[in-house]
Amino acid sequence: MTIDKTALLGYHNSGGMELDTIRLQKAGYAVTTADSLDGMLEKMGIRQGSQNAVPTNKFGVYIMDLNLGKPGSESYSPAEIIYNFVRSDVESGQAVFMGLSGNDFTVTHAKIAGIPCIGNTEFDKFDEFLISLKNK
Repeated sequence: MTIDKTALLGYHNSGGMELDTIRLQKAGYAVTTADSLDGMLEKMGIRQGSQNAVPTNKFGVYIMDLNLGKPGSESYSPAEIIYNFVRSDVESGQAVFMGLSGNDFTVTHAKIAGIPCIGNTEFDKFDEFLISLKNK
């Protein structure tokens, strides 16, 4: 199944977001960015506090800091919130999701929770992930 050539990036590091925006645009994606959890929810068309809402603006690719808005934190709750809204699209092959973190504790616990993610020691896998999007 092919996915929509749209991407939503949520990073607290603007330099990383700019680089990945360029990489995704070169792969043919229209990229939307946010620097906070609230920003991502807004871009998805979800009102804050809406736990059972369905995104009115869906993307084909979601990439975000696991602890978006909480740099240095071991929390992966921002990614868990977003992933719970898009999980059914990911599981059906209509979207892909990737969480990122430099904190191994955060990555380990996010993986246990079933959130697709990679950490610092796996950033070569992120390059592979981005390359794989060219074919989706």
